[in-house]
Amino acid sequence: MKVYPLIRFIYVVVLSTIAFFILSCAHAERSKVKIKPNPQSIQTSLDQGITFLKNIQLENGAICDTVNPLFDMWETVLAARALYIIGSDSSDSTFRKALIFLSSNENPKGLLCHNVKCREGYCIETSSLYLQLLQETKTDRKLYTTIEHIGELQRPDGSWLVGNPDVRQSLDFPSVTAFALNAIPESDKKKKMEEKSLPWLAMKQNEGGHWGQTWEYYNVPGYALWPILQSLQHTASEAMEAVKLKAIQYILNNQEADGSWNFKDNTYPRMPSKALQTALMIAALQSAGSLNEAVAIQCHKSIEDGASYLLNSQRNDGSWDGGFFPIPTESYIKEEYVFATSLSIICLEKYKEELSKQ
Repeated sequence: MKVYPLIRFIYVVVLSTIAFFILSCAHAERSKVKIKPNPQSIQTSLDQGITFLKNIQLENGAICDTVNPLFDMWETVLAARALYIIGSDSSDSTFRKALIFLSSNENPKGLLCHNVKCREGYCIETSSLYLQLLQETKTDRKLYTTIEHIGELQRPDGSWLVGNPDVRQSLDFPSVTAFALNAIPESDKKKKMEEKSLPWLAMKQNEGGHWGQTWEYYNVPGYALWPILQSLQHTASEAMEAVKLKAIQYILNNQEADGSWNFKDNTYPRMPSKALQTALMIAALQSAGSLNEAVAIQCHKSIEDGASYLLNSQRNDGSWDGGFFPIPTESYIKEEYVFATSLSIICLEKYKEELSKQ
């Protein structure tokens, strides 16, 4: 008589185990379902990303790493560009507050440093993105004098120095010159600057097709490729077109199977994430300008795969993991989620616009 309860118990256990296994498998299948890039899925992602940036804005208007605001000016410029590109609404309260924070920390010549601690100095790269933002938003202020000042800082060989007081080693890393050029509107004066600066950039391109990497500039090739391809987008020179195509080929050849890019340097304890590197590479391709049909098709597919990776790597709070700024010490930590989130938003919005035109 005691055998029957035992059989029933075993029966229940077996059924429960089978049910658990079935449910687990179903859950695993759901977790494998990837979000496909389309205008609707991208818009959902953008809304979540923008909400995240708005939620981390500080009282002073900065939108930056809330634990370590080492790059509070740089990150606020990036975040403000992301906010603006979504709706082109310069009256948005979060955007206006960020812009007030930035303008209140300009130096006497209208330039910005990468953080408020060096506000009397300047960083060419931060200033360049800021000036591009002001031009995009048609901010009602005189920019001519500030842009002129950036032009005056060009060196005889065509390059610029970063100016950032915290950069001690690679003062003329190629990204600096590209950022400086990108801040200057198209004009005859800019063409004269390019006569020296573009050959200088071409000379700095390595055999692989990129401009190298160093820890003071995020230690990944995508960081320099991003502004340099923007600088080359309007070139009519065959020589510079060859430089651009060589850079694009490097990007295409180094994309991972999952759509990401992931340059590794094991000599550094911490590095930028796959998401940040992917956003940098997408931004570079999106800035390349006109291309021949075959290359354009390859770039479109690469951007599509990269966008898919970004959509599927977004975190639950709406942000993207940016990994870390690669400071060569284990005792100092600086996360890069604001950079990764802002640039991912910018890239995805541009890709959504492209899809909408098809």
